[in-house]
Amino acid sequence: MLNKKTLALCVLMLSFTVLHFAQQLKRKATLGVRLAPLTEEMKKSSKYTGDGIYVEAVNPNGSAGLLKLPSGAILQRVNGQTLKSRAELRPILDELREDNELSLTYFFNNQSKTIKGKALGKPVEVHSNANVHYDAVAYKDNLLRSILYTPKGINNAPVVFYLQGYTCQSIEYPNKNPIKELINGWISSGFAVYLIEKPGSGDSKSKIACKDIDFNQEKLAFNSAYKNLLKNKLIDSNNIFLFGHSMGGVTAPILANQQPPKGIITFGTVGKNWYEYMKDVFTEQQELFGAQKEQIAENAKQNIPFITDMMINKKSNIEMINNEVYKEYLTNQNLIGQLKKGYYLGRSYKFWASLGDIDIPKAWKSVNTNVLVMHGEFDIQAIHKRYAEIIVDMVNNNHGKAKFALLKNTDHVLLKFNSMQENIDTLNSGNYRSYMRNNFNPEVTSVSVKWMQSIINN
Repeated sequence: MLNKKTLALCVLMLSFTVLHFAQQLKRKATLGVRLAPLTEEMKKSSKYTGDGIYVEAVNPNGSAGLLKLPSGAILQRVNGQTLKSRAELRPILDELREDNELSLTYFFNNQSKTIKGKALGKPVEVHSNANVHYDAVAYKDNLLRSILYTPKGINNAPVVFYLQGYTCQSIEYPNKNPIKELINGWISSGFAVYLIEKPGSGDSKSKIACKDIDFNQEKLAFNSAYKNLLKNKLIDSNNIFLFGHSMGGVTAPILANQQPPKGIITFGTVGKNWYEYMKDVFTEQQELFGAQKEQIAENAKQNIPFITDMMINKKSNIEMINNEVYKEYLTNQNLIGQLKKGYYLGRSYKFWASLGDIDIPKAWKSVNTNVLVMHGEFDIQAIHKRYAEIIVDMVNNNHGKAKFALLKNTDHVLLKFNSMQENIDTLNSGNYRSYMRNNFNPEVTSVSVKWMQSIINN
């Protein structure tokens, strides 16, 4: 939901097929280097006149380190492909897997040299409190990386299936990341945790990249993973909890209607259709950021028709770019360049169009299980607690049993703040990522764990 301004050795009890697929899904390779843009000053000091990327540092245990790439070199080519920027390196590395042939051509000490060897895969995680199972989920045109953490010393533990938000970020969260802190808290409390990469993300091999799929393709990915989890012999399949974070809270009731889990937990989601939520982003959310009502109303004359054309009228990206009604808005928000390529907020415009067809209230009204709806007091992305509370009403008025929990001093990314204004100031300062490392609110863990334990015990 982030606004543009803010911005698991598999055991023998598993089937042969799953093991086979897991073996086929190799780890993505990593160079193990820190790179920087090649400046004219760097070229002059190196007596170099060509293109490339400057190598600031090399991890001795990474692919480049084992091939003896020196720090201070200018990386010219990778597997024969010339480099002018780090952006050109990304698609090369996206296709590179462990044990693939790797060739690096670099300039250093007034000469070019090519070194060759095998690429190393990203290291697998070693967790102090859990066994980490790396596996794969296979369905048409996709082989997705799944990770299952099972708490050490506990057999067939209850499990939380973490459903991530709208971005294409990998599920291999680093230490100190608030989602990783949440996962660690669940593990320490005796819960297994299951995650799935989206198509094309992380180690996954997919015909279509994550940023190019629509919501129905994303939904299929999560549904395939859920079916896989239900058959997993390492966990207690009678005690599966879905945790939908942000847009993962849209996916959760859809999965629950396929096969009811023991319970659903959401955090930072809304119970209205996404088109209606986007209108709130352009209006109510902007008030929270301090915009004047008059300016919001004026802007709405352009941004509301734009999002309507995208999500409701299903206009193409080119049609939207050429629409004079909101061309000024697209220009002022620097959206035209990405929209020409087919993207809006990091996803295909078709993703947002297909999301507009999802009846979110209908999905919640069909849920027949236990639900805990969590909302952070300072969640500026989810805007207001009433949009979470309506989920509780819809579930309780139909087949399910839902409760609401307000997490004081908590934002959308599970961080602690003293006020909404402090949250906004941190978002606008450019320091939000560093703030993330030390300000996770552990109450998100304790509240969710206490509720899940109560459901299991009852």
